[in-house]
Amino acid sequence: MGTTPEWMQVLEFGGIFAVSMLLLDAIMDREAMGKWSNLVATVLSGLFVGMLEVFGWRVLRGGIAVLFFGVLLVASGCGFVLRRGRKPAKIASKMR
Repeated sequence: MGTTPEWMQVLEFGGIFAVSMLLLDAIMDREAMGKWSNLVATVLSGLFVGMLEVFGWRVLRGGIAVLFFGVLLVASGCGFVLRRGRKPAKIASKMR
């Protein structure tokens, strides 16, 4: 399931990705930046990207595959929650 140095690299790559996405949200001045679902989705997406970067195609074999698809499922779920929360606000702003 990977060595300790590989998992440290996953955390490094994932952390860099997550911080850069949060900075991009801050620069774009998005209102959803501070919501817990956005933070969870960003952290899980960072872990997802880090696993892809470090393990490559090995991420689809063994125990890593279960963890990989679990992270993908939870990150996608957070994305759907964020998307669903934005729809009513955008619809209301267009009706005014």
